Amino acid sequence: MGRAAARGARRDRGRAGAGGGGGGGRDRAHRRGRGGRAARQGDGADGADARGGGPLAGRDAEARDGRLPAAVAGERAAAAGPAAGGLRVLRAVALVSRLACWLASLSTLVCLGLIGASVVARYVFQTPLPWIDKVAGWLVLALVLLAAPEAQRRFEHIGVDVAVGRMGPRLARAAHLAGAASVALVAGILLWAGWETVAFSRMVGLVTDVAEIPEWWVQLLLPVGAAVLLLVSLAQCAVLVAGGVPEHLPTGDEELPRDTLARGE
Repeated sequence: MGRAAARGARRDRGRAGAGGGGGGGRDRAHRRGRGGRAARQGDGADGADARGGGPLAGRDAEARDGRLPAAVAGERAAAAGPAAGGLRVLRAVALVSRLACWLASLSTLVCLGLIGASVVARYVFQTPLPWIDKVAGWLVLALVLLAAPEAQRRFEHIGVDVAVGRMGPRLARAAHLAGAASVALVAGILLWAGWETVAFSRMVGLVTDVAEIPEWWVQLLLPVGAAVLLLVSLAQCAVLVAGGVPEHLPTGDEELPRDTLARGE
């Protein structure tokens, strides 16, 4: 009887332990399942932020990956703001400069056509056309004044860059800034002088010898060309001051043209 009672007690304790162990295993599995779901949810949120441009995208994502500290990224973004704004202004001014250059090209074609007609009329038909010489002079004036802003925008004016090519980046930027500022100064003087000339011609009522065209119509080319040149040079100054690089800025690494005529030899 005693042995049977002991065996029964051991069987009861074994069943109780098995039940408790199964419950503990189920609890541990349940906790692991909840932890895995939470981890998957966190990873999904991070991936959604990175894909969707959330708060962890961009600068914070780079900072989290160790590629760029958040403070440095913020400083770079703040510094790039003014330069990007200056470049947008320069691109807008470039539209006006290109339009003026197209008008200068058109005046060149018209001038060539008129000079050719004048030569034919003078030497073939023996009937000179003196008014063509006057108009050709006006068209040459339009060519110079309307094409100068585009040449400045492309940094194609005649210049000696021997010293600038040997300077460091900061000194070279300062030299380019000084050059653009000097162009802006000259353009401002031309704008003021041209406007004064136009106002005086209108007040007096001066006319030309060709069909009594008012002289201020022709003189208006000076302030218009100077105004566009002033806009271009000021926009370049703004980009250089903000730390940006204007379009077509010479770097000193350009190869010289192989044509001897283009090199001036």
